[in-house]
Amino acid sequence: MLTWLLTAAVATAAVVQDLESMDHPGSGAWDQYVAFRLAVEYDRNRSGDLDKKREIEAISCEVWAALDSQLADTQRYPGLLIPYGFRSDLDWVGYTIGFDARMRGPAEAAMRQCGIDEGALPPPASTEPGTADIIDFIAQREHGEASRTLVQIILLASHDHDDSGSIDTTEELAQIDCDVWTAVDGALRKDAGPGIVASIGLVPGEPWRGFDYGLSIKLREPLQAKLGTCGFIEPAASGDANAPTPDQVVAAEVRSILPGTPVWTSRVREMMVERYDADDDKLIDDAGEVAAVPCDVWNALDESLSRGDAKVGFGTTFGFAPGMTWSGDEVGFAFDAREAAWAAMNACP
Repeated sequence: MLTWLLTAAVATAAVVQDLESMDHPGSGAWDQYVAFRLAVEYDRNRSGDLDKKREIEAISCEVWAALDSQLADTQRYPGLLIPYGFRSDLDWVGYTIGFDARMRGPAEAAMRQCGIDEGALPPPASTEPGTADIIDFIAQREHGEASRTLVQIILLASHDHDDSGSIDTTEELAQIDCDVWTAVDGALRKDAGPGIVASIGLVPGEPWRGFDYGLSIKLREPLQAKLGTCGFIEPAASGDANAPTPDQVVAAEVRSILPGTPVWTSRVREMMVERYDADDDKLIDDAGEVAAVPCDVWNALDESLSRGDAKVGFGTTFGFAPGMTWSGDEVGFAFDAREAAWAAMNACP
């Protein structure tokens, strides 16, 4: 018994140390690492995420506290419960750090038993930062940090007025000055990396990568025009007839990510909702929205999972197929759209 307790204590200390070593809590890279590290330690059935109550119960209070304090210490988040939707009245985002939606209740209960609550929301800034403040912030980044901090920089620049978590309106985009884009471009090139145009995926034929920087795919064309006026894109390139359509961008991005991973699932949900959620309720939930998804995207989703470890398609994996357990909400679909989506994907050649 003593040996088991010592082993568990050592394992817990290792998890805490690894989690606390990660920079930029709340960022996409941080989410991905948390999902990976928790799965390595607690995913007993090797399903790819934490989907059993016994797996949640195995997480110690020290680990919950490490996650919660990392987020709270940024002064951008009130801890773990609210940003990831573990409280039942909030939108569920816990899948981004490796939790199955069915474990929301057990995870919330476990956190509260460990003394973790909603925390205090960070106070609003007394003044909004101007362009000079943003450029100074970018200039202070160390080499290699630019890609991990650009989301914060761009959101700071535009103030994300609708609190959607991304730059998704032309009004928000218009508030990002050319000087800011120039500073961002320079930061990306610090280590001989590609500039802003290639990094975001505005090169014809390249998949859209603006999600990594907090930019909605809906703004692909307006952003091309904006960067054109800032001198980053030649006028002819901005109107390139060979540039991929938004649907082609989604399909290419789906095919470019390692299938069946939490990263793939998270990115698919983000792309599908941004592109096809017409009423902005954060779900594809009616026949009209389903009908807007073209066969190229359905086929990309299916082919990606068919070549993954599980060797089964999209419809089976996420429960669109009759008789399968429903988990389509993980990729942005409401249960009410299940039959329409299943019919649509099967109608594609």
